[in-house]
Amino acid sequence: MQLGDISIRFIDLMFKTVEGLSTAPQEMLRRFNIPMTLLSTPDARISIGKFMVIGHALIQETDRPELGLLMGKNIHITHFGLPGYAVMTAPKLETALALCVHFEKLASENRRGSSRFYKEGDYGIAEFYSISPYNDYNYFVVDCILSGWLTLAQWLTRTSPLLDHVQIEFDEPAYSSFYRQIFGCPVRFRQPRNALVFKPKALELGVAYAQPASHQAALTLCNQALLAIRASMPIEDKVRQLLMAQPQLTTTQVDRVAEQLGLSPWTLQRQLKNRRTSVSLIADDIRREMALTYLTRTTLTVSEIAFELGYRTQPSFFRAFKRWVGMSPERYRQREEGQG
Repeated sequence: MQLGDISIRFIDLMFKTVEGLSTAPQEMLRRFNIPMTLLSTPDARISIGKFMVIGHALIQETDRPELGLLMGKNIHITHFGLPGYAVMTAPKLETALALCVHFEKLASENRRGSSRFYKEGDYGIAEFYSISPYNDYNYFVVDCILSGWLTLAQWLTRTSPLLDHVQIEFDEPAYSSFYRQIFGCPVRFRQPRNALVFKPKALELGVAYAQPASHQAALTLCNQALLAIRASMPIEDKVRQLLMAQPQLTTTQVDRVAEQLGLSPWTLQRQLKNRRTSVSLIADDIRREMALTYLTRTTLTVSEIAFELGYRTQPSFFRAFKRWVGMSPERYRQREEGQG
């Protein structure tokens, strides 16, 4: 499964970061066949897979495994493109963070999921989707996104600290001391999500560059661009994106999904059938991916995982899991822990 693509602006960010680490980004451009002119092409993108390969190569060359964290620290509002203008003119931080995530698709196309911003009680959660299984090629992507969101929030509000804590899916890496330097708050590894948890008071902070008229103009342009992109998306990707954002995946009925997409249930079913899939098959695939992640990356009990995935009873989750993997959830967890 292809991961998707990402704006060339993030390659620019990567190379500007390593310029300060005594390496030659021009050589990397030649090695990976990226013309220098591409860096100044507004809508240019590269595959996320290639982005990961280049990042891994630079980490090895500079011997800086914390490269992703440094990239996030060096990010500037201009790296967000047009959505950056909508974000920086927003009235308060909560609005700015929500817009940053909402317009994510204007900078990248992620086939594995989409980021989310939502409230848990009074706390604000900026969550980056899971890219498990984790390895040396993709740790830095999570590092860059989470660190970048914090850098943006601090720049917008001219305030620090803003976070209550940070959650990271993967195990604590050897360079974990850098997380505490970057985030300035508790960082918890092996969690069920990659997320910044913002303090309630932080969300109400005003944005230093807020301007109502400019904000509305930028929103109009961003929404037009987003509508154009969504219109060209395959129908199964639209459905997957909606279901990924549904808490516990409980709203998988065809009529509710169709309503959110502005289609009749019959039209949605027909379009998905033409693509040899269905709402239930897409939801089932998402549940499978999330179940494997929870079992290998968290200490949640099987009953807790079943609840998180929207199963009404534990036996129904057991039956689904055995269909996916051919064994029980407990046996799968034991096997993976034995191989770790």
